[in-house]
Amino acid sequence: FSSISLKGENLSNAGEMWKSYTEGPGTTINKKGDTIQVYKNSAAYTQFETFDKHFDSEIKKLLDFITPSANKYVEKLGYNINFELNYKKATFIKRDKTYDYTPFAIELVIKKYNGNSVDIERPQTFLNEAKMSAIATAIRLSVIDFRINSIAEDALKVLILDDLMISLDMSNREKLTGLLLTEYGSKYQLIFMTHDINLYTFLKKKINKNSWITKEMYIG
Repeated sequence: FSSISLKGENLSNAGEMWKSYTEGPGTTINKKGDTIQVYKNSAAYTQFETFDKHFDSEIKKLLDFITPSANKYVEKLGYNINFELNYKKATFIKRDKTYDYTPFAIELVIKKYNGNSVDIERPQTFLNEAKMSAIATAIRLSVIDFRINSIAEDALKVLILDDLMISLDMSNREKLTGLLLTEYGSKYQLIFMTHDINLYTFLKKKINKNSWITKEMYIG
């Protein structure tokens, strides 16, 4: 995420931001010598409110990018599925001595399936593993696109795929491999890793041998 200052630290990692959110605005000592949460009229509390809005805004910005982008990837993988990522922001309550929060939630909801309007809030009970993997992969690729396009345009473009297709059948391996080679082959250095000799052989047949290096490693 774009960076923000909180408690003397410059935060840009989403995980670090969330950890800071769970810790709250901080504590102070009152006139009685008791440790309490910082006062609402304090600079620390105002800074935390700004941080809360920033964190919320950054998640929304990410999801606004992911949803249309990932749906396009799902379509390119050959599935007629349209989904939404519904977001519920985190909330917090600061009392005199305690700080409580409710975590944010991102819910995957299937809105269209094979051209029909649906409203499936538990897609894991409706879609098979291949379709769920397609959606998960599409979301992950969209996150990568978001980082490269929006945050780190000069980043080293290396995509390491560790047994990404291990649970997919041959038809879905064909679709995903074609997408990766077409969409990313010219823009990224791709590194496929697998412990499955059949998947290794499949990939070796699909790639252009003139521009790839293949390695096999064994124990014994």
